[in-house]
Amino acid sequence: SIISICATKFSPIFYSLPSLPTILSDLTTNLERIPDFRVRYWLKKAWPLLYSCAPSSHFSLLLPSLTLIVEQSRHRLESVWAQVSTIDYDSEPTEDELFLEHMTCVLSRELIGFLKAVFVVEEKHTTSNTGNAAATSVRLSPLGCFVYDQGGALLSSFVSLTFSALAWRDTQSCVRAIPVAKAIVDKLSSSFVEDAAVFALVNVLQSIRIHGSDEVAIGPLLAIIFHTYAALRPHSTALLNVLMELPDTPPATIEAFDKRAISISRGLEDMPEKARKEMVKKLLRPIISVTLGELGRRPVELRPLPPIEKRAKLAPEADYEAVADFFGH
Repeated sequence: SIISICATKFSPIFYSLPSLPTILSDLTTNLERIPDFRVRYWLKKAWPLLYSCAPSSHFSLLLPSLTLIVEQSRHRLESVWAQVSTIDYDSEPTEDELFLEHMTCVLSRELIGFLKAVFVVEEKHTTSNTGNAAATSVRLSPLGCFVYDQGGALLSSFVSLTFSALAWRDTQSCVRAIPVAKAIVDKLSSSFVEDAAVFALVNVLQSIRIHGSDEVAIGPLLAIIFHTYAALRPHSTALLNVLMELPDTPPATIEAFDKRAISISRGLEDMPEKARKEMVKKLLRPIISVTLGELGRRPVELRPLPPIEKRAKLAPEADYEAVADFFGH
């Protein structure tokens, strides 16, 4: 924490120190032995300031320690989520299991916050469609672009962590990871890597299968799925092959969706955001998890009822002489 404060207050001096590589290396020594609650604090308070304040001329000095942090965090999260998946919720979980689940969710959220603070920049602006409301756009930060251009283990761990977080069984982690995933997809659309694109699409589809029953997550997930497919599909047919693997979905329906997505991506067709989400929801209905209310709902069948007979209209009478009989005349 003290070193991070020095980096923010005395940035030109701190990042020009000859011993900077040694300082950064010492911060990550024996990182795998640090308990989760301590790593969580560093992810939230210390490391984001240290790496987000660095000038672009010193990015190369940050890569070794940053690579170690991201890679070690990926291995740590993969391990703890594997342990959480073994918890039997049919019986009452123990206190240790509940603590493990809670600590895993908290650590996951802080890690996504760290990735967002270091690798992503958010910009708020007004458009003619939103009026006075501020729309938010995301893109990779200068450090994020530098990491993307350098490639290697850091980029692989960064992309893997971001899209794997969409499928973690924690809705808040999933929703927080969506802006980071969108920034990566935008970068992939300009610097295309087929394996990364396929990995991204597979994981966003997996996320809707897990979190589709959550009313908070379903909207952003439908948006990121369409954005991922529309932005990356024109570069490769491999993404269409992924959609062809959807269960209980006719190929003609997938091909129709594919044509419209490409048309929208190329600006040949304009479609509101709500209509795009509905189009994706209709396509992915077989894999979207149902809500608890729908899970226990019994099918309702309406019995066919006989048609209601219409009464015939009375014919008007021309002779009213019989009316007098009612009055005894």
